[in-house]
Amino acid sequence: EDHVCGAFIESFIHNFFAGSESSNSLLDGFDNGYEATKIKYAEVWNDADNLDGFVNVYEATRRKYAEVWNDADKMQLVVDFFVCNGTKKILFDGHSDRDCYDAIFASFLEQVIAVNIQKTQASHDWGKIAEVKCDEHTLVSFFRKRIPCKCLDESYKEVKSITKIGICHNLSCSLPDRKAARSKMLYCTQCR
Repeated sequence: EDHVCGAFIESFIHNFFAGSESSNSLLDGFDNGYEATKIKYAEVWNDADNLDGFVNVYEATRRKYAEVWNDADKMQLVVDFFVCNGTKKILFDGHSDRDCYDAIFASFLEQVIAVNIQKTQASHDWGKIAEVKCDEHTLVSFFRKRIPCKCLDESYKEVKSITKIGICHNLSCSLPDRKAARSKMLYCTQCR
């Protein structure tokens, strides 16, 4: 089990950053309507290449690692790897953009578990995945909530005063980069 998950993680990371163009076909069984979702959230995400990275990962790994994609326990092991990896980077390297990829990957895979395996969520919330990278407060908090120890408590105290940033889902929003303090934003059921 650990071997297949380790190989999956290696392939996941490699294919995410491969940067190859993905086909425009719908991802059968993965997230019907992905292309429409991609168009809607590409601007929210502010980096369409990251969305393509997830497509690249899925297309490159869906058959070879189907046992991981379809097994909540194995997928949770992968999520735990990214949480552990991001936590270590914060603790030993300080805060950096590299940490946010671990958070983005963990958040994406948590959504895969909820949408595709457990069916407790209707669709992937790309805005929630993207929001993880908005500010250090959100990033440290993301990892802190997912670890059983208190290792990130000091780091959290350092970033606690940083305002949490949210991304507006209205593509016509006049805010700079459609970002604002999360406490100032109102969420309707369609956004969250």
